[in-house]
Amino acid sequence: EYNEALLGPTPSVTTPQSPTAAHFTLNFTLTNLRYTTDLGTPGSLKFNSTEKIILYYIEPLLRNSSIGPVYTGCKVMAFRSVKNRDDTGVDAFCSYRNDPAAPT
Repeated sequence: EYNEALLGPTPSVTTPQSPTAAHFTLNFTLTNLRYTTDLGTPGSLKFNSTEKIILYYIEPLLRNSSIGPVYTGCKVMAFRSVKNRDDTGVDAFCSYRNDPAAPT
């Protein structure tokens, strides 16, 4: 019995590029929130509750913007004193999918 392997051109497989995460910083000042030292302590009750409130407002704002379809979320990294503690600065780290296949 004779068997001959058929050798032909090797099919090329195109692997689609997967989306990668990209990031941006979001910095703003809350003029109606006096800075206190517990805001400067990540994980404190005041830090966590203030972060939750901030994200409650930031999330829909970004989801309904031009970045909305690829936006994946934000995390507050720090609260800081502004104007001798009269105001509170917010530093957030936000992410989105950098999808090369997405229409621009």
